[in-house]
Parts: sequence; structure tokens; C-alpha cells
Amino acid sequence: MTREGGVIKKFKMDEEIKKEFEKVWERIRKIEEGKNIEEAPVEERKRKKSLRELFLEFNLKSELEITLFIMHGREELDGLFEFSTKEIKEGFQEIREKVPQNISDKFQALHKAGFIMQAKKSDDKKNKQKFWQITNSGVTFLKDKNEESINKNSK
Repeated sequence: MTREGGVIKKFKMDEEIKKEFEKVWERIRKIEEGKNIEEAPVEERKRKKSLRELFLEFNLKSELEITLFIMHGREELDGLFEFSTKEIKEGFQEIREKVPQNISDKFQALHKAGFIMQAKKSDDKKNKQKFWQITNSGVTFLKDKNEESINKNSK
């Protein structure tokens, strides 16, 4: 009897160790994926940049430039690649800039300049909303603009 009890006790202990081991591996996986940051040690935490913070690094004045920046910023920070007027309006509000009267005009002007193009998912039949995405030319324009502002500030 004691032998059987000892085997059963050992088996239960092995199960408890296995469960604890699984908990530790789950925690490691979450930390590596950036989830459950509260449990991660302070030195492993990464702070996310806000759209406003990124905007302040650029020296943009016109509504066209800011519209283009919002698209680029959302791509960089949130992985969003297709934009409607709604996302741009929210972006203007987030960076605390005045929202333009007609964002669609900004899209048309940027499209004409080759900085954005119509996205493939633009076929929203219900409200006929168009979606746009930034082009390589648009990203290059913003990077050049950013370098100009850095050079001005360093002089």
C-alpha cells in the first residue's frame, strides 16, 4: 500500500511541476510578444510613441502635409495601411490640430501629386467610401521634410 501511495503522490507532484513549468513558459511567451507588460521586468518594457509625439518631430504646416503625415504615422505606429476620411479626422484630433473642412479635397490633391493612391478595398458599396494608401513618393517626401526640419533646428 505505501508503495502505491508513494507512486500516486509522486505522480501528483510531477503534474504540479508540469503545470508550474507551463505557466512560466506562457509568461515568457507573453513577454516576448509584448503582451502582459505589467508582469514584465521594468527594463524589458517598451514605451509606444504617440502620434502627437511623432508629429512634433516634423515641421509641417499645411493641411496636405499633415494629412500625409497622419497616414504615414498610423502606418508606422499602428500598422494601418488604408485610410478613409474618418481615420484622418481622428488623426487630426489626436495631434490636436484643426480638422480640415473637406478631407476628401486633401486626398484628391495628394493623389494628384502622386503621394497617395486609391486602395484596393475601396469598394465599400454601402456608403461608397474610398480608401487610400500612401505611396513610396509620399513617404520619401515626408522623410525629406523631416530631414529639412532637423537641419534647420541644428543650425
